[in-house]
Amino acid sequence: MDWSKYPLEKLFSLVAAIIPGFTALLISRNTVYRLLSLESLGYRTKLTVLIVISFVVGFTMTTFLQAVLGAIGGALGAATYETPYSLAIAPWRDPRWRELVRAKLGASCPNDTRPLSTAIFNLRTELINNLPPGRRPQETFNLQEERLRAESDDLAWATWYDHYHKIIVTPDDKDIFLHVHTGLRFSLETAAVYCLGSAAIVPAVRHWWCLVPAGIWVLILAVESVESARKSLNRWSTLNDQIKYLAIN
Repeated sequence: MDWSKYPLEKLFSLVAAIIPGFTALLISRNTVYRLLSLESLGYRTKLTVLIVISFVVGFTMTTFLQAVLGAIGGALGAATYETPYSLAIAPWRDPRWRELVRAKLGASCPNDTRPLSTAIFNLRTELINNLPPGRRPQETFNLQEERLRAESDDLAWATWYDHYHKIIVTPDDKDIFLHVHTGLRFSLETAAVYCLGSAAIVPAVRHWWCLVPAGIWVLILAVESVESARKSLNRWSTLNDQIKYLAIN
């Protein structure tokens, strides 16, 4: 693998995984003591092995925590999901947003329609029932077809809205400092979660100068996770940002 072609900001996120890994080794102690006590190895070799072990352990810890948070987010998303056309009000029906999307997509833009509400659909069904029997089947078919087309258009608009929604809530891949900050912060948060978990079984960790910083970082992780879930699940939260993004780009 040519590491020169790997983005530096993402490479830093991998290197930052050493932090929780080294924290876990310090808490366990035995591994570090045994490694340092090996007289057959030079200090450079010991340091290299220690860094490699820290990286492997830390990368495993951060990956596991990301998977857990992702699973929780996915479960919340599945539990709160509603079909787009079932919503009486939706951000992708905003006329300002649609106008900007139409200007960007051109001919490939969905039709500018609105789904039929249940009340309107029932009212039109009653009106069809008052028609002569010979006209009812065709009018009923036309109404059902209109309803399906409107729902299909609404689903297409919702898909485009979700596309730009993800662009807004996802960090900019070109922002190096943001990636460095995110990678370092999440590594510290992972180390904090491990410290608090280890305090239940490792007496040496039960000191205020260890538990207080760890508690602060875990609190930061919890706040960030709640805010991230709110932005991801609340589609209305990015409407204004999407309008600004579409107007500029």
